[in-house]
Amino acid sequence: MVLFYWGADGFRSHEHVVRTIESFREKRDPQGYNVFVFDVKDAKSSEVWEAISSAPFMAEKKMVVVKHLFSVKSEFEDELKERLSSLDAREDLVLLLHAEGDKFRNSLFKDVMKLQYAQEFIPMKAPEIMGWIAERLDGHGVTIESDASNVLAKSYAEDMWALSRLVDQLVAFVKSESRAIVTKSDCEIFLPEVIDDNTFHFVDAINARDHGRALSLLDQQWQAGKTPIEVIGLLLWQWRVMLKVRALLDEQPKLRGKEIAKELKIHAFVADKSARLVRDVDVNHVLGQYNQLMQLDESAKSGGYAQAELTSLVTALTCQ
Repeated sequence: MVLFYWGADGFRSHEHVVRTIESFREKRDPQGYNVFVFDVKDAKSSEVWEAISSAPFMAEKKMVVVKHLFSVKSEFEDELKERLSSLDAREDLVLLLHAEGDKFRNSLFKDVMKLQYAQEFIPMKAPEIMGWIAERLDGHGVTIESDASNVLAKSYAEDMWALSRLVDQLVAFVKSESRAIVTKSDCEIFLPEVIDDNTFHFVDAINARDHGRALSLLDQQWQAGKTPIEVIGLLLWQWRVMLKVRALLDEQPKLRGKEIAKELKIHAFVADKSARLVRDVDVNHVLGQYNQLMQLDESAKSGGYAQAELTSLVTALTCQ
């Protein structure tokens, strides 16, 4: 039997590959003797065919997974076209083929997409993404407000990989506060689209010790209807990112925005802006500011005068 997963939604096709492998292992190969995974980009064709041709070890079936089909020209693909029908008829073999994308112009693609167990993964619309978010959160015992889910779905409709990472961050965040529901305010802390230039200008003004500009930008936060706890939460998140970026730059000073984003698994927008903020700042300076924000956060959540205290902290940071 041959399975073929492909489509423009590379995240969900990859996720389905993982689930299929896990299901096979659970039902047929708990000892792990009969699952073989290859990447066509670097695997030798002979090794793949050896795994396919050999009999299952003390089992009725074996699984061979070949990822990134069509990503490079390979001898394996040439031979696969000739043997596809016979492989699909084998009862002792589950051959799982995976390709990321939906625009392949070769005769093998035309053949495999006609298989009985071929499945295309088309990018989801916003309502479907909202359903996916709810299901993913439910697995962690967390729910989400509808307006929050709508914001995430619209913001990440074209990047499910980033959305998946963000959902995991939101789960960790709400659980750290002993909550089980994600709100729109939570999302606004993490969404790079919401972390706009005004926020980065605010942080930049603090780092530059520009007292007047920092207070003016802080006032814009109040004018926008932000609560002190929301602003503090946003700043804490930004300072955490800055600490990670600064630490990474200490190790690899020549890294740029996209490279930083890949290393830290954050949005390229956030990585680029954060790198500009801390590239010429000592890590201990950033850490000291973060510790002051943490103390302010604790005070605010204990019923302190958060707005006045934040204004005082901004004054202290910019007048040092």
